[in-house]
Amino acid sequence: MVKNIYKQNTNSVLYDALVLEKFHEYVAELCDTNPNEVYAKLQELREVLLNGSISAHFICRVEDLDAKLFDPSKWMFLNEAGTNIAEPKIPAFLELVDDSSAGKQQVVAVGGSESSFIYQRAFLDFDWQDNAERALVPTMLLTQYLSQCEGPLWIAIRGDGLAYGANIYVRADRKMIELSLYRCAQPAEAYKNTSKIVEDLVNTGKIDVDQLEAAKRSLTFELTSQEGTVISAAQLAIAQQFRNLPKEYMRELCKRIWETGAEDVIKIGGPRVAKLFDPKVCFKNSLLGILPHPFIAFSYARF
Repeated sequence: MVKNIYKQNTNSVLYDALVLEKFHEYVAELCDTNPNEVYAKLQELREVLLNGSISAHFICRVEDLDAKLFDPSKWMFLNEAGTNIAEPKIPAFLELVDDSSAGKQQVVAVGGSESSFIYQRAFLDFDWQDNAERALVPTMLLTQYLSQCEGPLWIAIRGDGLAYGANIYVRADRKMIELSLYRCAQPAEAYKNTSKIVEDLVNTGKIDVDQLEAAKRSLTFELTSQEGTVISAAQLAIAQQFRNLPKEYMRELCKRIWETGAEDVIKIGGPRVAKLFDPKVCFKNSLLGILPHPFIAFSYARF
């Protein structure tokens, strides 16, 4: 599915176990046939890495630092050394996506498991920066409500033995919403029942208040646990910088979670979650991947 979504030379495609394995096999073979070429390529890579721009991140309590240390003139020695200081260019998500990816469906036979796996993704109209409708929190809350332990999908899909796991995730960095049906015993039934549960919930608007409160707690915990250690907090701070988000963004996001009501969850988040299964939209705007055992792969041709 990753290869269907992203362009060929992006990190998302290259940072893959199978892709890297084939690359390493190629390099090993080239070491035997043409070691000089391998050496030249490594030297070229070394020069690119050492001569490229470096982003330095200092993890500390900013309030305790002397403001004089932030004087730009103290870093001018970098320019004198022939290095240009520039803001890193982070490509927009849509610059990395293959425009022809929408609407694709793929069945990949996997012999390592007798169970089947289903993954489906659809594009969203927002990322961490959110949109005018402020749809990020309502959509995240609705997917959390559906997927949490003892939630609607947990009871109907796992409880009935259709699949070991049924989850819907918001991938804000990638501007996507993702369905994951994990280790399906009855994949077709699991998919159909998941679709029906989402459709009924969005159409009726009936939400269990206690379950919604539980979703708020678990979602808030997932977000705050990203700052559970100094290292994880530092990593999140760096990610926030690349996302162009303010320092207190996560705290404000958690505050918005607690202030969001059931009406907004259904009204704003509902259509975006339902997009995963809407036949008028999903075959044009989503990607479906099914991973069954080779012996039953043929039965998914008309899934």
